[in-house]
Amino acid sequence: MSNFDEIFELMQHKADATYVDLIDPEEPEERNIGMGGILKSAVGSLLSGEDLGKGVYEYIDETATNQADYDYLREKAKLIGSDYLTAVAGGPGTFLTNIDELVTGRPGEYRGQHLDRNVRVGEYSDEQRNQILNLEDAPNLLDIYLGYSSPEDEGLESIEDTNAYNVEPYVNFNGLQGDEVMVDILKSHVNNLSAGDTLKLSDYNITPKYDESIDLGKTGWTIGKDEDGQAFISLSDRWDFSGSVDETGMGYMGKLMDKIGKNPINFYGKFPLYDEHYKVMYGQY
Repeated sequence: MSNFDEIFELMQHKADATYVDLIDPEEPEERNIGMGGILKSAVGSLLSGEDLGKGVYEYIDETATNQADYDYLREKAKLIGSDYLTAVAGGPGTFLTNIDELVTGRPGEYRGQHLDRNVRVGEYSDEQRNQILNLEDAPNLLDIYLGYSSPEDEGLESIEDTNAYNVEPYVNFNGLQGDEVMVDILKSHVNNLSAGDTLKLSDYNITPKYDESIDLGKTGWTIGKDEDGQAFISLSDRWDFSGSVDETGMGYMGKLMDKIGKNPINFYGKFPLYDEHYKVMYGQY
């Protein structure tokens, strides 16, 4: 049997085989990417006064060409992305906070859970806080995103007929924050809302107050009514590493993580909206 015949037979019996498997299932591909090249491109960006992530992204975009490259990048992304201080800062602006993970090869503490922006000087641990707030502990979203685990293995509940997962076990909606006049206007508009119609909370310059056990990003909040006339507020979020934005809407590090991520995680949740939620709230847990 020729090489071509062997490949064709593999394709017939293994439709989900990767490109690497079809070329040569015995010998792994050689990796083109390396930490030296990544660091050199980062330093080059810094010396030229550009965003550190720009050089790294361009180097990887040009150099990563096979599965071995992407496996290596996901391994390093897990180490960098799991650093708690990097997550608190909102992105790897430098390698100073996550150098220990890169050197030791041991992941840090961040897995996609709620972040204490005061660098964990609070009175409670994450688990104690979640128990007090009646929230489920965060699944390992980082592992799901990078393909080391599945949503099902981490206990996420899929929402039927959608590509989203139920966020409600991880979020408590408490009320609305904003100008009192705008809150009153919003309430009158909601009272006149028909079933099936929606309002964007951002159009009223009002923000929701909520507790979370997972690290939500740029959430979208809308208000609607069901067939029984009950008002509700819904939350949608795509869990990713978008970080700071540029002219494309996503920073270079965010674009890089988006490029190497394997499983996008879309969240959705719906919460009843009652009169007491319209009381203007201040502060944060």
